[in-house]
Amino acid sequence: MNEKMNTGVPYTRNPLMEGFTENYFETKDHVKLRYLHKGSGMPFILLHGYSDDADCWSLNAPAFAEEYSVYALDLRGHGYSYANHGARVSRLAVDLHEFIEALNVPKVNLLGWSMGCSVLWSYIDLFGQDKIHKIIFDDEPPMLVANPRFTREEVMLTGSNRMDFWHLCNVVYDHGCAWNSVEGQSPFFDAFPSCFDRGILTYTDEEVAAMPDNVHAKIAQRPQSPVTDGKFLANLLKDHLLLDWRDLIPTISVPAMYLTGDVSHAVTLECGKWMSETMQNCKWVRFSAEEFGNHDFCWTSYKKFNRVVLEFLEEESWRSMETENIVSA
Repeated sequence: MNEKMNTGVPYTRNPLMEGFTENYFETKDHVKLRYLHKGSGMPFILLHGYSDDADCWSLNAPAFAEEYSVYALDLRGHGYSYANHGARVSRLAVDLHEFIEALNVPKVNLLGWSMGCSVLWSYIDLFGQDKIHKIIFDDEPPMLVANPRFTREEVMLTGSNRMDFWHLCNVVYDHGCAWNSVEGQSPFFDAFPSCFDRGILTYTDEEVAAMPDNVHAKIAQRPQSPVTDGKFLANLLKDHLLLDWRDLIPTISVPAMYLTGDVSHAVTLECGKWMSETMQNCKWVRFSAEEFGNHDFCWTSYKKFNRVVLEFLEEESWRSMETENIVSA
């Protein structure tokens, strides 16, 4: 282990991440990536989704750090990893590669949520799987924009959506992608449902307050993310939306787990089945509607999420082509 990677300052802005340190890693093209670290043992690297940051793992990373050396990254152009170039998923994958190389360890575990999965697929495409011990994909389909020629069956199988992706990208370019503004809903909040019209995008305040395990009070403690460059995020979104990873999925041979929400806007049941059966060594875990299984189930059902992730990492082996459908917390 490169000890210089774990010499940051105590992270005090987020009470949910007590004991973590805040650190920076400089890429070869001189972008400083923020990451949060805690724990010891095999590295477990967490990649957030589009327009988010490392603090999205506030309800998960502390549990993981009891068993592993956890690294939660701010991807390039997100959070405190300021950047004005490299707004491509492939560049984010190169950043991950450089980070893993700097750790100087034989193997790592990887977890990506939403666009974080695309970064992992790009990493595998560019650098292979030799450094991966186990990998977890959290609620992302292999493609996002449906071909206009797709039948409904093909749309559901791929998890894609019929959308005017330029409209969404232009809204981000002009207004950023904050979910809420001072006046209430932002232009991004208005545009997003026109492109992703399945499932449950957000829960009402009353529904969140009724969730078990003190979710509402815990989420309220997460610090607000810094304002990020809308132009960078718009260019990254354009690249991300148009990628199609279906040809890569059958090549994934390391032990993998695919997590999906039954009422997510991102992944359909048809897509979940295809992904889990197409990866060579994959375990599929679903989060039901009763478990608040939308795209954010790492928050809304965080106790089950943490449990299934740790159980998967601790398993000695996993037989190929099996599927687990856990519906109870």
